[in-house]
Amino acid sequence: MIDPTCAKNLKVLTEKHRLLLIERLCEGERTVSYLAESAGLRRDMASHHLIVLLKAGMVTTRKTGRFMYYALNPEVVRCDANGLAVI
Repeated sequence: MIDPTCAKNLKVLTEKHRLLLIERLCEGERTVSYLAESAGLRRDMASHHLIVLLKAGMVTTRKTGRFMYYALNPEVVRCDANGLAVI
């Protein structure tokens, strides 16, 4: 039987823009503005995809002043020289 969490994570990752955002987050913690610009997305679209990733537990947030920083949740997603791993 398929683990429901695994199925949910796979569904979240089928969207190419979310994969691109995760790839950018492999570089480290980033702001929405940076992620949107580097991924070629409007800020509202980047925010939408980041919220989906947040709800799936793949990213974490930290607010400093008026800036929201996103980072990969190391308990769920890891990046290394071999690529991306969803745990």
